[in-house]
Amino acid sequence: MDAEGRKMIYEICALDLAAEDARLFMDTHPDCKKAPDYYNAAIAGKKKATADFEKRYGAITYDAAVKDGGERTALPWPWQENY
Repeated sequence: MDAEGRKMIYEICALDLAAEDARLFMDTHPDCKKAPDYYNAAIAGKKKATADFEKRYGAITYDAAVKDGGERTALPWPWQENY
């Protein structure tokens, strides 16, 4: 995988962390009006970044890797490559 692919994975991870952090924040601050918008934006960004990555490099999620009954469609997973 090239440097652009690794950059895309880092972006996906950052958006995933932002969404998880916002979810935890909402658990402890249920009256915050901005937190759900932040959470939804992080989730939408992660979905778009993941779709962009998978179009270019192949599956990075389980759902994208299985097709018609559970067969893996792409090997190796991105983290199994030698960098």
